[in-house]
Amino acid sequence: MVVRELKLGLKMARDRERGNAVQLAAAEKLGNQAASLEARLRVVSNERNSALEQVSFLEVTFESSANKFSDDLRRATYDAKKALADNYLDVLVSLKEKWEKKNAATDCEARLREVMANIDLLKEIMNNNLLASDDLSRLRTKEVELGSELDVMAVSDFSVEKLDLPQIMEDLPEDFFTKVPFAVNDTGDKMKCAGGQFEDGEFDIEE
Repeated sequence: MVVRELKLGLKMARDRERGNAVQLAAAEKLGNQAASLEARLRVVSNERNSALEQVSFLEVTFESSANKFSDDLRRATYDAKKALADNYLDVLVSLKEKWEKKNAATDCEARLREVMANIDLLKEIMNNNLLASDDLSRLRTKEVELGSELDVMAVSDFSVEKLDLPQIMEDLPEDFFTKVPFAVNDTGDKMKCAGGQFEDGEFDIEE
């Protein structure tokens, strides 16, 4: 009977040992699964961090591109406005030079007419006084000189409507007209010097 009890105890011990082995194998399997899940979690975490870094890089790149585009747009707008202002300045300077030449030519023409009137007067006087011939000769010489001078001063037509003006932009710089020597007023028939050298109405533009 003692032997039977010993055999029974040995069997129970073996059964417990097999049960422990099964539990140990299950625990090892769970441990392996946990390690695999932990490794996969690390991979997913690394992928997430990499994606966040790419998003941050794209945001910085987009902001930099937007700033560069804005700077390029401002620079292009400034260059276009400056080119337009320079074109108008060139036209106005040329117009001023022609106006001054025209004024000088008008003055010369007035003096020529005065000389011619004196010649006509002396011709009448010479009918009764031959001593006026010297004055007539002098005035005729002066007539030739002034005629030659007037021909040299000939100025082409520079009416405002015939000028090749560039197209006006709506947003010209506010200080544009303060940079030119003079400008044409609203009526288009009088000039005014920005420096105060000429007053409105001092000169009339011929149509």
